[in-house]
Amino acid sequence: MSGADPDAVVEAIASAADGADAVLYVHIDFDVLDPEIFRSEGSPVPGGLHPERLLSTVTAIAERFEVVGLGLMEYAPARDEDRELLSGLLAGLVQACARR
Repeated sequence: MSGADPDAVVEAIASAADGADAVLYVHIDFDVLDPEIFRSEGSPVPGGLHPERLLSTVTAIAERFEVVGLGLMEYAPARDEDRELLSGLLAGLVQACARR
């Protein structure tokens, strides 16, 4: 998913919805983030997303579909830098999903 294109993700969801008005619950495990940037989680996987790519993907989803829930998981505090990164990222994710 490291190269995931937000538009491709939106189109995949639209295709799965098969023309229906989709409402979504977005679940994010923070192990999706690149461990070179974010290390405060228990299952690091090389080649993860940059936080801005995650935010742009969720924003694209929320612009197209109604998001009715947002689950954020897998945070194991390890570094102050990660807490600061999450502070801004969480605000952006919640704001993106609350637009409707």
